[in-house]
Amino acid sequence: FASLLFFNSLDTYRMCPTITLYIEEGKSTWKIFSVMKVSTKEEHGEYFPFSRTSFLDDDDFMQYVYGVYQRSVLDTGVTVREDDELLSLVTCSYEYDGFRTVVVARKVRDGESSEVDTSKSRYNARVVYPDVWYTNHSGSQPVWTENWHDAVKDGSFSAYDGND
Repeated sequence: FASLLFFNSLDTYRMCPTITLYIEEGKSTWKIFSVMKVSTKEEHGEYFPFSRTSFLDDDDFMQYVYGVYQRSVLDTGVTVREDDELLSLVTCSYEYDGFRTVVVARKVRDGESSEVDTSKSRYNARVVYPDVWYTNHSGSQPVWTENWHDAVKDGSFSAYDGND
């Protein structure tokens, strides 16, 4: 899993924007949606539940996805909606003690091409890091619209392509 560390690079992402998963039920392809740097240490600030797998409803799921989107070091251009399945791959990261690199992908939808147009991918200028990042790099955490519905309306959550 150490190679996951390279996915915070736009060049690496552009060379490999998908994940192929082989399990007993067969092969599936996943489009990388987010690459996050998160912390497991309480003293690093508010914890983001990056390993969350259970949601109350579609709204709760999309609020989580919006949080993943805010924390991504890359804006991949890959979209997500309520009925998508997510895959998270996690490895230790070494920026600070307790940091993790999390690569989040969504399953290719039925009838959808597994190709990804990486020409529009870019670094996220408003990435949200754990608080310790801002303490040691100066600056402050960017401000985002709180609710994912409002963020869709104001255009700050461009990765949503559902029916909000």
